[in-house]
Amino acid sequence: MGLSNQAAIRPFLIRGGGGRRPRRAGACLVAIAILVESAATLQLASPAAAQETAIPAESTADQPPESLRLPEQTVVGERETLRFLPDVKGVDVYDGKKTSVIDPGEPPKIVNDNYRQALSRTPGLVLAEESTPLLSIGYRGLDPHRTQFTQVLKDGIPIAADMFGYPENYYMPPLDAVEQIDFVHGGASLLYGPQPGGALNFVMKKPNPDARFSLFSNQTFGSDSYYSTFNAVSGTIDSLGYYGYYYQKQGDGFRHENSDFALYSGTAKGSYALTDTSTLSLAFDGYNEEHGEPGGLRRSAAPNAVLYQQDRDATSRFFDRFELERYAGSVIYENEITPDTLLKISSWGGYYSRWSARQRGGGFGTLPSGSAARTNSIEEQVFKTAGLDARVRQNWDAWGETHSLTAGIQYYHDTSPRKDERGATPDATDGVTRNESLRQTNYGSAFAENRFVFGDFALIPSIRLENFATSIDEETNVEKSAAGVPLADESSYDFEPLF
Repeated sequence: MGLSNQAAIRPFLIRGGGGRRPRRAGACLVAIAILVESAATLQLASPAAAQETAIPAESTADQPPESLRLPEQTVVGERETLRFLPDVKGVDVYDGKKTSVIDPGEPPKIVNDNYRQALSRTPGLVLAEESTPLLSIGYRGLDPHRTQFTQVLKDGIPIAADMFGYPENYYMPPLDAVEQIDFVHGGASLLYGPQPGGALNFVMKKPNPDARFSLFSNQTFGSDSYYSTFNAVSGTIDSLGYYGYYYQKQGDGFRHENSDFALYSGTAKGSYALTDTSTLSLAFDGYNEEHGEPGGLRRSAAPNAVLYQQDRDATSRFFDRFELERYAGSVIYENEITPDTLLKISSWGGYYSRWSARQRGGGFGTLPSGSAARTNSIEEQVFKTAGLDARVRQNWDAWGETHSLTAGIQYYHDTSPRKDERGATPDATDGVTRNESLRQTNYGSAFAENRFVFGDFALIPSIRLENFATSIDEETNVEKSAAGVPLADESSYDFEPLF
């Protein structure tokens, strides 16, 4: 059992110039190590010892006194750290691609899913920090908002709201449940799909093969009523392995009002060894999160502006709220048919709901004003997804070397209704429907890649054939109807070969 408690101490203050108010420190773990050498070793415990270390009478400015040398202490620690993915791993070929491996378990301990710390050694990834539980990561100049230009996967399965129509990632697994994070840079993520900002794959922890039952618990406390708890059980009984966790995180946030958040998440996973070479794994995720959106702050004056220079903890939006629900299940079948042939089939399905309510009127960093401020905009988007990914890797020998061929197919479907309402008060949770539509995405691809090896040289040609079919059917649009514009009822199909 692992246990870490955040120091329950009063937040310290960092005082800066420019008339800014003191800045409070966020949640932090405090560890104090004190090394004490014995007084006898230092020979300073008595006048006699002091005389032994006194400056000799014959010492002069040109002849400094003899220095005191303390006993040397040597501390050695070893940890095997993988920084890059191997040339071939499972059904995937990584040779010729720029890759990085992130180990969340590497010291120091990551608290509160601190991605600034987790990504500190990964070049190319840019983190946009915020006070909500949501995450934004960009790759080399691409917009980081909700990691929308990066393919995000969990055990090789995409977890975006809609992988193509709405590729925003509001859900991320807790780092305490992650074994490692594999990042394939830029266009090399052709391995998983067409996103230009690379692929970020969360490799989740597996059932403990060395115990029938094991327990891990991590409790963290901090300022602004912060509290998080992560509890996991794991083990293997005969051919059955299991792993499950419950994660909860909540707090008031550092802003004066409306920066509170509450997150509840859990996963149950089981794996069964069908034979000595084949395994069937099942997993189910549940996730619920709600937080306030306290609004932006300005540095320049404007009507009704809330200035950062005057109070960096101020609130400009008092009623804006965001909620997210996600329930997803997956089945993964792996079979090492021969030592040179590996088959992996993954299938998944899920329900994803994104809801927000935001007061109208005003702009960024300003208090809402005017008649519009007496109302709000309510948006709800639902995503019902299903997918299948089948891959095979075959090693073959020729010209005195072993080469690797990987090939597969992928199918993805999403049905996504969206509704926009106008609330009659700034904090309304429902209202009059103004827009309502149904969106659908059907996607299929076939891909192949071969690693030719010639001594220290390797050549890896690859191809991916992309097929997209999308449609939108508007049921309500108040503004279009008032202007006499027909409602949208459109569909499109695109085929794109990628090399």
